[in-house]
Amino acid sequence: GYQELVNAIIRPPRAQYKEENLGPPAFSFCGRRFTRTDFTLRTKRGLNLQCSHWEPVERTSSRIPVVIYMHGNSSARVEVLPQLSYLLSLGVAVFAFDFAGSGKSDGEYVSLGYFEREDLMCVIAHLRATDVVSTIALWGRSMGAATALM
Repeated sequence: GYQELVNAIIRPPRAQYKEENLGPPAFSFCGRRFTRTDFTLRTKRGLNLQCSHWEPVERTSSRIPVVIYMHGNSSARVEVLPQLSYLLSLGVAVFAFDFAGSGKSDGEYVSLGYFEREDLMCVIAHLRATDVVSTIALWGRSMGAATALM
């Protein structure tokens, strides 16, 4: 009944994947070399977010644009993979992460954007602190798009 409906919204099935599903940590594409770095960020709510950052090895500038990809409900950062070749061919870095309550990140529930915006702000603060990003663009699907608009 009602509780099943609520749980379908705030506790959808968690996307399962293996780290190797994210691809190799170093690879060549379109004659350029790229690396993927996986790491954890801790949010103000005390939850760990699992993140991946794809970057070109050779840069024309020390600071380059980055696209933050935000997955949909009941998904995870592996959702970025079909868009990865297009984005990397543009010469931008790509950052994807599992929202709290999704994929391999901590948390039990999702809020369809309300708390996810705090996850996004954690990611943006991290990228700004690294001083390797010139500009930040947001690309979201479903719950990720709602988060981008908030």
